[in-house]
Amino acid sequence: HIELNFDFHGNFHDYYEPRVGGRYFTEPYYYQSAFWVGSDYRKPLFGSVSFSFAKQPDTDQRFREGEFELNLRVGRKLNLEYSASFQDEINDRGFVDMTESTDTIYFARRDVNTFENILGASYAFNNKAGLNLRFRHYWSGAANNDFYQLQRNGELISDLNYNENQDANYNAFNIDLIFKWIFSPGSELSLAWKNSILSNDDHVISGYWKNLDKTWRSDQINSFSIRILYYIDYNSLRKKKG
Repeated sequence: HIELNFDFHGNFHDYYEPRVGGRYFTEPYYYQSAFWVGSDYRKPLFGSVSFSFAKQPDTDQRFREGEFELNLRVGRKLNLEYSASFQDEINDRGFVDMTESTDTIYFARRDVNTFENILGASYAFNNKAGLNLRFRHYWSGAANNDFYQLQRNGELISDLNYNENQDANYNAFNIDLIFKWIFSPGSELSLAWKNSILSNDDHVISGYWKNLDKTWRSDQINSFSIRILYYIDYNSLRKKKG
């Protein structure tokens, strides 16, 4: 299965990016193309690949996005899946700061890179009990190059005096292990262990593996939880009382 598409968008006003009611940012026109290729999901092994590209000629802003997915069913009980995705925004224009009075809104020309990896496995002991394991790493880095002030007409003018560090390097690494057991119709017991690492720095780290190594050495949070949902049929209780 293959899909191809091409889009063209004219100039428009973005009322969300300024973060102030009544203000807007004028986005220039851009064009976008994308494709998707996928295999038969009814097979034990199936996957898909997608890629899209967009560009604003007036600002040389470019956007690339891709995703890869793979799924493997082993028998009737075990399922393995993996997905990887990325987004590259080059010369993106976006909000970074504002004054307390909100009269002055600062934008930046920045490069934003985002990666996400997900590895999962599920095992069904029977039709009432199953185990799920999931690893997820999300990384997003934004490096600012130039700063601007947003004008009332939605245009940007250069600001050479603004020198605040608004770079950001955000990581989220999670491990989830969940056991579920349906012990009666409508009733469920869940046991969960979650490991979480969250980090947010003001310096973008170059290199995926170097960034991942630093993330693993950050503080971790482990949590255990037990949840029981029990379904009570009110009508049957009322009959017993009667």
